[in-house]
Amino acid sequence: MSTTAPAVMRVEDIEVSYGGVHALRGVTMEIRAGEICALLGGNGAGKSTLMKCLTGVVQPDAGQVLVDGEPVRFTAPSQAIDAGVRVVYQELSLFPTLSVAENIMGAQGVGRWVSWKRVTRSAAEAMQSVGVHLDLDHEVGQLPVGEQQIVEIVRAVRSEGRVLILDEPTSALGRAQADRLFELMNNLAAAGNAVVFVTQDFGDAQRHADVIRVMREGRLSEEIRPAETTTMELIREAFGADRDVLESTYEAGRVTLPARNEQPVTLEVSEVECLPMVTDMSLTAHRGEVVGVYGGLDSGHLAFAEALVGAKHRSNGRVRVGDTVVASNSPAAAVKSGMGYLSADRREALAMSHDVADNVTLANLGRMARWLVPTRKEEVATVTMIEALQIRSARPHVAVDTLSGGNQQKVLFARWMLVDPEVLVLVEPTRGMDIAAKSDVIRIIRERAAEGTTVVVVSAEAEIVLSVADRILVAREGEITREFVDEDVSVSELIEAASS
Repeated sequence: MSTTAPAVMRVEDIEVSYGGVHALRGVTMEIRAGEICALLGGNGAGKSTLMKCLTGVVQPDAGQVLVDGEPVRFTAPSQAIDAGVRVVYQELSLFPTLSVAENIMGAQGVGRWVSWKRVTRSAAEAMQSVGVHLDLDHEVGQLPVGEQQIVEIVRAVRSEGRVLILDEPTSALGRAQADRLFELMNNLAAAGNAVVFVTQDFGDAQRHADVIRVMREGRLSEEIRPAETTTMELIREAFGADRDVLESTYEAGRVTLPARNEQPVTLEVSEVECLPMVTDMSLTAHRGEVVGVYGGLDSGHLAFAEALVGAKHRSNGRVRVGDTVVASNSPAAAVKSGMGYLSADRREALAMSHDVADNVTLANLGRMARWLVPTRKEEVATVTMIEALQIRSARPHVAVDTLSGGNQQKVLFARWMLVDPEVLVLVEPTRGMDIAAKSDVIRIIRERAAEGTTVVVVSAEAEIVLSVADRILVAREGEITREFVDEDVSVSELIEAASS
């Protein structure tokens, strides 16, 4: 795209602080019509705060926002919407029981009388205008996540949005779904819309953006053209040093898995059934072993993890921790038996309006005191976890919802580190994290295993499973179909095993 395209939106010298912590420092940025801009940066770099300033969720302490060259002050998201600014968050805002057409049209399809023919026709025209095709009568909640995102984007454009901001749009997508999403983004830019996608994927930024901006410690880089940079240069821009984050997180070439662990079995799972996603899954895990369970988004491995800890109904099968048979469908029984659980959905597990200390100590209150937990004791435990996990911008009494998504995930991780369970089940433990934070989490998982904790890592990210697991089980269509142990294996072989 031409760099002379008009600026639909501009921010100048934006400053934002939370409790004395600077989230944005003198940020200036142009968003231009017909251009795709990738906003890169690590956890806590300020990406989420900048996005909130653009959409009226947060008002800057200093600086100004301009739309079509005119200064504006958004005091509410509704004012940003009126100016044509739309945002699609990681947590989608669709109505799952309504159809695709109903979600696209929303209140615009409602009057004294509803013409369903007109609703369907208008929704079809909206999809056609951006070059996508979905079954308009299909219930949105039954669609894959990638198609749900497309519905939300079409709705945003249909409602006269001209600045579209996408928050980590590919974090929960497979490659085919991600490619389809980027095709839609190209269509939107070609139609004259301004597109900003917030991401931690350096490859996506280089492949699909017209221009890249990198955030680090609340500051924004100059514009970078993808053809004029390399991945390692972007990493240095984001993290300040040429770190070995790629090598430690995404193993190069083939990975050699160790011989089978001969320590005592601490977790034994037999013939678990959790319909309709899980028909028959079993595993054993030993003391000090990291077992990876890898599969595609529809393989059933996520439902299997939830069934292990009682978060999802288990219709058949047995789970045993040590000598204790864990009662089915009871998270409390799972925790009492010595299991810890990191959910894939951090907003489901965190008390978002409470502070970091409340969330970190939540699962450990009974051990810290019989009645009231001393504030000082809670603060010391929280600071220890903040330092160990390098949770940026976090203090014991800072609200969790002011932290970036990756740092919120670290808070959840810290909760179970404090409990020190015998078995730790981690579902997508690095989702929403930058590559440096992923390296930290991989290091922590390995340290926990070295101290004797049994860890089960459940993920659809092949690189993460290979980087951390001693043994890998492949899930496909509700069953465990293959085991990798004491052998060489590559990312491509793992993906092939899950899809063939």
